[in-house]
Amino acid sequence: MKSGFKQVLNSLFLNILVIEDNSAEVELIEELLSESPTIRVNVNHVERLSKAIELLAQKKFDAILLDLSLPDSQGLDTIARIKEYGIITPIVVLTARNDQELALQSIQAGAQDYLVKGNVSSELLIRSLRYAVERQLSLEALRLSEEKYRSVVNNIKEVIFQTDTKGNWIFLNPAWTEITGFSVGVSLGNHFLDYIYPEDRPRNLVVFRTLIERKKDDCRYQTRYLTNSGGLRWMEVQSRLTFTLDGAISGTTGTLNDISEQKRAQEALYQSEAREREKAQQLEIALRELQRTEAKLIQNEKMVSLGQLVAGVAHEINNPVGFIYSNINPANEYALDLLDIITLYQQQYPHPSAEIQEIIKAIDLDFVKEDFPRLLASMREGANRIQEIVLSLQNFSHLDKAEMKEADLHKGLDSTLLILQHRLKQQSNRPAIQVIKNYGQLPPVECYPGQLNQVFMNILSNAIDALETMIQEEVSFSPQIRIRTQVNHCEKTVAIAIADNGLGIPPHIKKHLFDPFFTTKPVGRGSGLGLSISYSIIVEKHQGELECRSQIGKGTEFVIKLPILLG
Repeated sequence: MKSGFKQVLNSLFLNILVIEDNSAEVELIEELLSESPTIRVNVNHVERLSKAIELLAQKKFDAILLDLSLPDSQGLDTIARIKEYGIITPIVVLTARNDQELALQSIQAGAQDYLVKGNVSSELLIRSLRYAVERQLSLEALRLSEEKYRSVVNNIKEVIFQTDTKGNWIFLNPAWTEITGFSVGVSLGNHFLDYIYPEDRPRNLVVFRTLIERKKDDCRYQTRYLTNSGGLRWMEVQSRLTFTLDGAISGTTGTLNDISEQKRAQEALYQSEAREREKAQQLEIALRELQRTEAKLIQNEKMVSLGQLVAGVAHEINNPVGFIYSNINPANEYALDLLDIITLYQQQYPHPSAEIQEIIKAIDLDFVKEDFPRLLASMREGANRIQEIVLSLQNFSHLDKAEMKEADLHKGLDSTLLILQHRLKQQSNRPAIQVIKNYGQLPPVECYPGQLNQVFMNILSNAIDALETMIQEEVSFSPQIRIRTQVNHCEKTVAIAIADNGLGIPPHIKKHLFDPFFTTKPVGRGSGLGLSISYSIIVEKHQGELECRSQIGKGTEFVIKLPILLG
């Protein structure tokens, strides 16, 4: 039978059943209960236990105030008879016997408290009744919780277990039998390792000892359990320590979650992903190869056109420049001879006619005699400069020498710098870019000179672009390009390092630098082929290495490593 006490502990109203055959005592009880300023008490009174049991079956009460000396019941039997009917309403004994032994027996029989008539105040009586109600509420909540826990434990799909400190099962719920096929009754008392797949036992033993030795308070891992049919089940184990009331370790408790289906699904998914990854890798390799081939075709076509243009321009410039250069020396000699004759005439005829004097004054003959040789020398220097540029164009393109040969890399670097001189010199909106050379003693290197010059051009052009960007952000910036070469005799290689002191390259961009068609430049300024082609020329064509080193705010350095002898 359900009790009628309120479900709110701090209720301001109590409905009490007083079982007492003395009407004077009942009046006293009602008086005491009415004195409470905070709680209103409704008193129901019966004189016999039999009548109380009938009333309890019909109505709900928060508490029972019980005398142990009734006409139809005496002593502890009074409490026992109430309990026999399944009544769980909290009982407070109020009797005339001041007997500690009887009080203890009453509590053991199920009463919540034991009060002696004549020694009870209003406050004590109210407090006793409230505490009785609260304790009964707690017991009822605990009972319901235990019932719920047992229901959950018995119906949950996961195995719930407990072991002692030695690892023997001391509790298993029915899910153990459903999953493994082993009977709970047979399994209890056996060591948990007896049910673990043999290969997994050492690891499980280590985990168990880690817990028992308090190196960890809990753990979670996956392992394989045997089944009664001879199969295997994957379990996810969650385990933690249990303790006695005095704080000593009593064993472990936890759950076993059957994840066999998940494992099979994961394995199938893994195999499927592996196949898809393999396909994706094959497609990526094919795509990269296609991009490299496309880039090479585009670059080869560009270089053929550029080579033809360079060859034609060099040829057309070289002929008139050769004509000019070959006639400068005779012209200089003729000019000196004419100036000598004029000087001799001035000495022999110091007083020429007025007309000649006017012409001498008009053309400023003294200035002409002094400046004319310098003018011819300047023309000679200009012709030399044009010849150097033509030679650099020829060295850069090497269209007539496309085969592999030994080459002076320093000459290729200098030729490239000369071609880029218009970008290195001072501009109206920026200072000149300083080029610092630190050349080592390089031997002739077996290579394709024209292709290496193309690599130098790409890297140096990118360095200039980076420095121009830096100058726009920092007006007082002093741009520099440092070129360093050295030889490694042990490895039989040479290294060319080209560095700038620009902004540097962020890591997320750096990892794509050598990808075909990847560029960060605006549309029309970059094709994304320069560094990709350079990488192909160095790594594939020359069996070398091309590495980019960069720090944000400090600059970027490209290091080219080439074997001295190819093949």
